[in-house]
Amino acid sequence: MLSSTGERLDSHSVEWIHKYIPHVIVNDIYVLTETGMPIAGNFLNVTDTQTIFPTYPGSVTRPLPGYEVSILNDSDSQVGVGQLGKIAIKTPLPPGFMYALGEKSSKEYYQKYFSNSGYFMTGDSGSMDSNGYLSILGRTEELIHIRTGEIVAPLEMEQ
Repeated sequence: MLSSTGERLDSHSVEWIHKYIPHVIVNDIYVLTETGMPIAGNFLNVTDTQTIFPTYPGSVTRPLPGYEVSILNDSDSQVGVGQLGKIAIKTPLPPGFMYALGEKSSKEYYQKYFSNSGYFMTGDSGSMDSNGYLSILGRTEELIHIRTGEIVAPLEMEQ
């Protein structure tokens, strides 16, 4: 298994890995410095512990147990399947989440990361498919709002 964390693992890199190291399983892990632990990635299938979930280029697979990850619009309402929005985690959060929160417990810190609607806002943008697979497309401040009302990530335009 080849695991990647930090920056999003783009689909071209995954295809290259599969071409030159065909038997390796690619595990793109979604973790934030603020959380101190992974949020999404490939893990054992809890119904069949001998297999893992299939991986798809551009996706970090599924949220790990304990996380209720949602994709929200600017009004903090959930968007439809496959639509781009803000990645958020519904509270309450798993034990051990944001271990450093005590060190940064200022009002500004809470306002930055927690919405009034009960979500931890990751600051990232992405989408979720009908199988619950999460794709990270960039930071929310990088999103482009176009006149038709659509939201586009710079990464989508590059591809």
